[in-house]
Amino acid sequence: MHANRNKKAVKRVEKGMMKANRIRNLFAVFAIVLTTFMITTVFSLGINYMENMKLMQVRTAGTTANASLAMPTEKQEQQIKNLEYVKTVGTQYMVGSVAEKNDEGRDLSIALSYYDTTEWDKHYKETIKDIEGKYPSNENEIMLSKDALSQLGMKEPKLNMEIPLSYYDKNGQQEKNFTLSGWFHSYTGTGMGFVSEAYCKNAGYTFDLNRIQIAPLSNGKQGKGCYKGNAFGTALGYRWKLC
Repeated sequence: MHANRNKKAVKRVEKGMMKANRIRNLFAVFAIVLTTFMITTVFSLGINYMENMKLMQVRTAGTTANASLAMPTEKQEQQIKNLEYVKTVGTQYMVGSVAEKNDEGRDLSIALSYYDTTEWDKHYKETIKDIEGKYPSNENEIMLSKDALSQLGMKEPKLNMEIPLSYYDKNGQQEKNFTLSGWFHSYTGTGMGFVSEAYCKNAGYTFDLNRIQIAPLSNGKQGKGCYKGNAFGTALGYRWKLC
């Protein structure tokens, strides 16, 4: 008798508890989802920040390589390439510099270099953006950064357009009409110009490590392997990236 009278009351209590638990469980699930979302967001922002900082540092440095060596000997070159933890090895030559002045009479800051395929593709391309055209392959081709084009007063560059330049290389001051093979945006803050391997060979640059010369002059006189009024020399450098 008593059990039958309490049965309805028990059911009412059970329904009330189930309703209360349902609401509490919904809040708990919502809290867990919100917490998970916030933690994921914080970690994502942190990871993106670190990646952006790394990208900015790489772009400012102008290379993704971890180390560099100027004027290596043939033995050093081979030792570097034989290291198991070295992923890629690139070669670069400092060819010269532009010898022109802007409208204010100041010297233009445009360096001319040659990068081999590894240096360009593996160490440099990741540090620049908005690449148009291709790296020079013919003797008369040149590729310039947008900063270099701006210094030369060329606001609307076009592929294969003629670029007359006065510059210094290992043979002294030169005058040459180059063909623009491409351009790009860099973050180093200086004008960059790239010439081809064919140009280097035609100008008398040697890729024999035992015969590379560095002879910068500070007194403005012209000498072998130097440029009048400039601190550039015929310099070879290696850069490599670790695994």
